[in-house]
Amino acid sequence: MVRHLKLYLIVLSYLIYFIISPPFQAPDEPEHYQIVYFLTRLQYPRLVQDVHTSTNYQLLDTFEKVFNTTQVASENYIIPDFEKIKKFMFQKNRAVGFPNINNPLSKQGHQPIFYHAVGVVPFSISTLLRLDMVTQYYVVRLTSTLFYFLSVLLTYQILKYLFKKTEIAENLTVFFAINPVTLKAGIAVNPDIALLFFSLLSLWIVFKIGNKIALKHTLLFSLVSALAVWTKFQGIVLVPFFAFILFQKLGWSKKYIRSSLLYFGVFLLLIFPWLFLNISRYGAPIIDNFAIMGKFNLPHYSLGQALIQALFEFRHTIMHYAGFWGWGEPYPFKLFFIFYTIIFLCLSIVGIIHILKVGHKHKNTLFAFSFSLVLFLFLVALRHKLLRFSGDIQGRYLLPIFPALIVFQVMGTGVIFKKRIEDLSAYFFWFSLFQFYFILFFVIIPKYYV
Repeated sequence: MVRHLKLYLIVLSYLIYFIISPPFQAPDEPEHYQIVYFLTRLQYPRLVQDVHTSTNYQLLDTFEKVFNTTQVASENYIIPDFEKIKKFMFQKNRAVGFPNINNPLSKQGHQPIFYHAVGVVPFSISTLLRLDMVTQYYVVRLTSTLFYFLSVLLTYQILKYLFKKTEIAENLTVFFAINPVTLKAGIAVNPDIALLFFSLLSLWIVFKIGNKIALKHTLLFSLVSALAVWTKFQGIVLVPFFAFILFQKLGWSKKYIRSSLLYFGVFLLLIFPWLFLNISRYGAPIIDNFAIMGKFNLPHYSLGQALIQALFEFRHTIMHYAGFWGWGEPYPFKLFFIFYTIIFLCLSIVGIIHILKVGHKHKNTLFAFSFSLVLFLFLVALRHKLLRFSGDIQGRYLLPIFPALIVFQVMGTGVIFKKRIEDLSAYFFWFSLFQFYFILFFVIIPKYYV
C-alpha cells in the first residue's frame, strides 16, 4: 500500500489541476481544439496567411462567450463567470450544434496531426453520446491525460533503470510529474505532451535494447521518429539522436551504413505524406507560423549579439518550470522565480560537469538525447533574433529532456552537499509538494477563482 501512495499522489495532483484549470488557458489550445474538431469532419485546416483574417472561430464562439477565454487568459483581474457557465451547462447545449465550415483556417494549420487524430476518438464518442459542449471539451482533454500518464510511467522506468533503486525513481518521478510545466502540458489540448511521450519512449527503447541492434530495432527507431515528427516538427531532434545511437553501437562498419540507410529511408518514407501536403499547399516541405503570429520588433543584432541573446533566451525557458500558468503566464513572487531559475541552472551544470569527470555508463546517451533538443531550440532562438522576431522559447519545448535534467540536478546536488542520492531524492520529492501547493494557492486559485 505504501509503495502506491506516490502514484496516488500523482493521480490526485493531476486531477486537482485538471478540474480547476478552465478551458483554453494554455497557449494555442483553442486552435488545437479546432483542429481536432475539423478532423472529425475529415478536414485539415490551412495555415491562415494573415493573423487578422478570420480563423473560423465560429465553432468556439460559444466557449468564448461563456468562459471569456481570451479576457481571462490575458487580463490579470478577470475570472470566469461561474454562474454563466453553470446556466450554460444546464441548458444542455449539444456538441452536434457546431457549424460546418468550408476551407477552414487556423493559426496552427502548419502542425502535423497525430495528436489531433488521437483526439478525434474522444471527440467523436462525446458527440455520439450527445454530451454538452463543456463536457465534450473535458472529454477531449483525456487525450492529453493518456499521454501524460504514459510519460510518467516511462519516466519512472527510465529513472529506475539509471539509479537502480525504486525509492529514488519514485521520488524523482513525483518531482517530474507534478511540476507545473508537466501538469499544464498533460491537461491542455496540445501536442507537446504526446511529443514528450515519444521522446521518452525513444530513450527507454535505447536503454532497453542494450548493445543489440537488429533489423527490428532500426525499423522501430524509424517508426518512433516518424510518429514524433507527425506529432510536432520538433520531434525531428530524435533523428540525430538515433543516428548517434547507431554509430555508438555499430561504429564505422558495413552494418552501420546499412542500418543508417534503412533508418533514414523508412523515416523519410513515413513522413513523406506530410512533407508532400505542405509542398502542395505552401510550396515548401516545412513551414512555421512565426510570420503571422509574432512581432518583428527586436533590434538589429549582429551575429555575435544574436548568439548571446539566443543563449540568454533559455533563462525564460527554465523559469517556466518555477510555475507559470495560463497565456499571460501569471506568477506570484518574482524572487522565487529568479532563484528557482538560478538554482535549476547551477545544479544542472554542476551535475553535467560531475558526470563528465567521473563518467557514467549512460552519459553519452543522456548527453546526446539532451544536446540534440537544446541545439535545436538554440538554433530556433537564433533564427528569431536574426529575424528580429520577439517570440520566446517556452518551457514546454524543453519538456522532453526534463527527466534527463532532473538526473543532472540530482547529481549536482550530491556534489554540492555530499549526500547520498537516496536522501537527496527525498528532498526533491518534498520540494515538489511544496511547489505544487505554492502554485495552486498563489497562482491558479487567485488567477481563476479570487
